[in-house]
Amino acid sequence: GNWISLPTDCIYYDASGTVIPENTVAGFGTLVAASVDHMEFLSQVDHFTTFAPIIPTGATPPATPTGLVATAGNGQVALTWTKNSEDDMSRYDIWEANVTEGILTTLTQAECGATSCSKTISSLTNGTAYSFQIMAVDTDGNSSVGSTAASATPTATAVVVTGGGGGRGRGPITVVTSTRDSDDTDDSSSDDSDDIADGTDDADDESTASDDRSDDEVLSRTAYGDTTFLDISRHWAKKYVNEVYKLGIVSGYDTTHFKPNKYVTRAELTKMIANMFELGISSSVDKNPFSDVSMTEWYAPYISIALEKGIIGGYSNGTFKPNQFVNRAEAIKMILSAAGLDVDTSFNAGYKDVRKTAWYAKYINFATQKNIVSGYGDGRFGPNKHLTRGEIAKILSLMKDKY
Repeated sequence: GNWISLPTDCIYYDASGTVIPENTVAGFGTLVAASVDHMEFLSQVDHFTTFAPIIPTGATPPATPTGLVATAGNGQVALTWTKNSEDDMSRYDIWEANVTEGILTTLTQAECGATSCSKTISSLTNGTAYSFQIMAVDTDGNSSVGSTAASATPTATAVVVTGGGGGRGRGPITVVTSTRDSDDTDDSSSDDSDDIADGTDDADDESTASDDRSDDEVLSRTAYGDTTFLDISRHWAKKYVNEVYKLGIVSGYDTTHFKPNKYVTRAELTKMIANMFELGISSSVDKNPFSDVSMTEWYAPYISIALEKGIIGGYSNGTFKPNQFVNRAEAIKMILSAAGLDVDTSFNAGYKDVRKTAWYAKYINFATQKNIVSGYGDGRFGPNKHLTRGEIAKILSLMKDKY
């Protein structure tokens, strides 16, 4: 009975982050009608309590996705399935039988069409059979059972490349190559477009190659650059992948595939950080570092040493969620913590979606100030956006050069 009304300013935003004038909102009957996506309240108080309606959805999981079809391409498989109709649908988890570290990727309900969903899985190995399943997840985290599996085998395209000069009379050489992934830069920061290889530098360098080298060696370097990863030959992150791969910080899925567009899990990033900063991995672990990290898992030694060094802390419920995709804010904090850097700075990068009071603000501001990361063209950083293997390779490479 002692509630006190305090002067409060309310700022309305649409989904793109643009401010909606208060008089515009007032002209509509509801916030939804005014296209309000979120609001910001500003008030001078010594404490703050918020109230919002809770719409229960219950523990009933969504229906199992149906109609899954897998269509093979060159180094990729296109998946399509029928869109779920539940009002509380959140996303679809895509599982692939050749991957043992958890969910391969996700697709939100909002990304689907009116009646169907589609997702292209790239950076796959040609000639290898892949089997996929889809699980529907609602806003409460309830998951459906897996859909009926759909299988496909990517097939390479044969391309004729003119073989060697130098008067050796070598005829055309047929090599198997993959076309550039259509989504190579979907998850890239705005500055990554400057880093896309033009595909000619390596070939020009090899025109003066010594005849002491074999045809296979020349062809390999011409087609793939400094590694044998076929799927980075024209990827913007090529030079960064090459650098961190040579140092043993990252590894590929096989001798010809790095999968630069695949999201990185928290366990995978922990291993990369342990490798980069030479944390001293034990060959065995004598206890579970977290309730969801068994000492017998491949990532247990890396997570254990990172926990011991204070690089990671896990969640309040005692879990680490090793197979969850790491986001940009988490990754920056983990990497800078491993480097032992003092990230306190007065610099403010001014990102629209990074509040000054956010726990990750100082890490993002520091990393931006030191040109380790950058934001997007719309002025956002995307702290909750997942990171790809190519993006992580760039960040680790830049860190290596600076610290």
